[in-house]
Amino acid sequence: MDRKISSILIVVAVLLAIVTAVAAQTPAAEPGSVVVYAVIPESAQADPVFQFRNGDTINLTGTNTGSRTTYLFLTGPNLDEGGAQIQSDYPKGAPVTDGDASTFATAAVGADGRWSFSWDTGKSTVAPGAYTVFAVSKPHDKNHLEYSPYGTTSVVLVKPGSPAAVSPEKLILEELVTMNPGGPVTSGTPVTVTSSINFVLTGTATTFPTDHDLVFSTTLDNPQWSYTLVLDGVENKRPAMPGTVLDLSGFELSYPGNVNEERVVVTLQGTAPAVREGRTKNVVQISVVDNFGNVVPNSTVTRELTVMPLYGVTPREPTLTPTTAPLMHP
Repeated sequence: MDRKISSILIVVAVLLAIVTAVAAQTPAAEPGSVVVYAVIPESAQADPVFQFRNGDTINLTGTNTGSRTTYLFLTGPNLDEGGAQIQSDYPKGAPVTDGDASTFATAAVGADGRWSFSWDTGKSTVAPGAYTVFAVSKPHDKNHLEYSPYGTTSVVLVKPGSPAAVSPEKLILEELVTMNPGGPVTSGTPVTVTSSINFVLTGTATTFPTDHDLVFSTTLDNPQWSYTLVLDGVENKRPAMPGTVLDLSGFELSYPGNVNEERVVVTLQGTAPAVREGRTKNVVQISVVDNFGNVVPNSTVTRELTVMPLYGVTPREPTLTPTTAPLMHP
């Protein structure tokens, strides 16, 4: 009996040693939270369709309770998947390196937890398009954010001198957007939005222009996107991905006009954002963006949700960058 007990104790000791070793190797979640916003210039506050243009200086601001320095990087068209240096003149050739603070733009965090950074797009070679700015409490790239507090904001850049309106395309899309829950919610409530976009076939050469993008954006916190492309009844599922913007390229969506069916089903999961008073938030917006970064006009699809504050929570909210998101109709 004593020998059996001794054997059991040895096994338990070994298992405890293994568990301790694994726990020691598992990174601990970093404390705090990070928020980032792109601020609309005061002169454009009354413009409901304001868009940044290549050449603008974009003021980024927010809060960081996890560290004394905020680290920023950029993702978007033709940029490194792990993130590019937002401060570089040539972001396409300047990826950030996880753990190397010198490759990140930095912003000092004040005693009140706030920080700011100016992104001069006039000195950058980024092309028109939809970009995501990441703000992180430590110098981590997009592929190493599992244990780090971070925030994101979307910025759509259009070509300098582009007119406010562009010619509509010969493209017909039909949308069905459902939201759960659909009524007023409090900050922090989980929200799920499902968007089914049907590409109406009209005898055109392709189902969607190859040089256009279908762009989804949200104001939900901690957003996660997943989508399924359906072709003639065959479902092609794509993995979930984080970020305030989901950009589906025309290269992926364009098929010969003789297919019998094409639709894309996009699922968004996130939480209702913090507000200091009852606010109506654009939970999801959908847009078609042309090859110059212009949003096709007069075709916006938006789903809104009323968000109520949690008791005792009074966050400060800078002006957010609006995101137009049209969907084309005949």
